[in-house]
Amino acid sequence: MQNFSMREPKVETLSERAKAGEPGAMVELGRRLLMGDGVAPSIPDGARHLLSAASLGSGEACAQLAVLAALGVHFEQDWTQAFDFLRRAAMLGSERAQRELALLTGVSRDKTGAGGAIDVRSLTAPRRLEKVHDRPRIWITRAFLSVEECQWIIELGRPMLGRAEVYARATHEAGVGDERTNSAAAFNVTNVGVALAVLHARMAATIGIPAGLLTPPTLLHYSPGQEFKPHYDFFEPAPNTDSTGQFAQRTATLLFYLNADYDGGETDFPRVPYRFRGAAGDGLIFANINPSGAPDHATLHAGLPPTRGEKWLLSQWAFAPLLN
Repeated sequence: MQNFSMREPKVETLSERAKAGEPGAMVELGRRLLMGDGVAPSIPDGARHLLSAASLGSGEACAQLAVLAALGVHFEQDWTQAFDFLRRAAMLGSERAQRELALLTGVSRDKTGAGGAIDVRSLTAPRRLEKVHDRPRIWITRAFLSVEECQWIIELGRPMLGRAEVYARATHEAGVGDERTNSAAAFNVTNVGVALAVLHARMAATIGIPAGLLTPPTLLHYSPGQEFKPHYDFFEPAPNTDSTGQFAQRTATLLFYLNADYDGGETDFPRVPYRFRGAAGDGLIFANINPSGAPDHATLHAGLPPTRGEKWLLSQWAFAPLLN
């Protein structure tokens, strides 16, 4: 498929090409509509263009529709429908869909898309949490991700890395700051993939909240010497609701360690004190608010710099209080 996004064509040009029956233009226009990229966001219109492209045999359109079904965007959330779209994408030549199916089935890449079964119940089942601290509330989970899942996430997000930003309380905007020198890549509905949507569901099940109350995940990368100085993840003063009426405080942080071939680089809680550095696949979860709902200042934490090698993490926040 021609890479329209690299050329950043005008929406009007994409619309003309889509009307002329170009599947690649339909896919790019559909994705832009999903995200509101250069155009007013419209999930129904975005999905309509993707469905049109899929009907013309676009594997990329089928792969994107698989994500929508997995996340419950436009469609009702439906794993069977998501996997059907993903298998069709693989059969139509989508290499990314073929790789995702290999990851989900444990079977080497099958271009027919007819490989092994996907045990979604097992893949999304909650994992065991071990509470390691009460104030603040901190848990760890061992082997939450497989080595193959860790490698997939790194390779998926690596091309999108850019300088990580910080939230400025004074302006209520994100921007680059000296207190944070690492890189990050944000996933969204157009680039997350079905396999990562499955992991998202596993995370939600593990902490006992609906998947819709987890933010999209972000890949974090630290080269030697790069760090995120001590900071809080909660908003202060705490917001009451967001634009949809949902509680909008970052109530918990989830960090998953994707590799272990580096020195240093611990997550440090200087007020506890407590430090953690997981093996590849391990997770660290901590509540940013106390049981009464107030911001917990004991959660002050830092991403210490690796002294050798590169550190890779997957990060996201929850917008619902944890039960324990």
